Amino acid sequence: MKNQKGITLIALVITIIVLLILAGVSIAMLTGQNGILTQAQNANDATIKGEAEEAVKLALNTITTNNSAQTAGVNYNTTNSITALTTPTAKNVAKVIKNNNTSCYVAIPTGTDTNSASSATGITIYYRNNKSANKEVAVTVANGIVTGSTVQDATTSGVTEITE
Repeated sequence: MKNQKGITLIALVITIIVLLILAGVSIAMLTGQNGILTQAQNANDATIKGEAEEAVKLALNTITTNNSAQTAGVNYNTTNSITALTTPTAKNVAKVIKNNNTSCYVAIPTGTDTNSASSATGITIYYRNNKSANKEVAVTVANGIVTGSTVQDATTSGVTEITE
């Protein structure tokens, strides 16, 4: 029995301990405040926020261009519902966004005066890149400029979807 070869109990215990330490380190790298999953979620939120801000800025620029062209006397097809929009109201901004991306969800707070232009008090546009998204961005506009945005859980309460 002196020549028996095999793994000892001590070697087995040491191997299990090393594997447990590696598993603990791996789980810590995945989760936690600075984990890979948290960083991926933060990057996703930043992407959604940037997309929403760009959509609103593009809509504001379209409306400003329409207004400038009409003021300058440029005669183009004003029967197009988008080129006829010249005032940056909440509803007009939402209509232009919806026209540019028909698969997105755009809403404004219920009770918003859809005919008043974005003033110093501002307007808010709720944007999702598609209807089934679980996150949306509330973009605030004041005096025709995006002044802030917040990523939040998607909601349908207290908002009116713009479908035109």
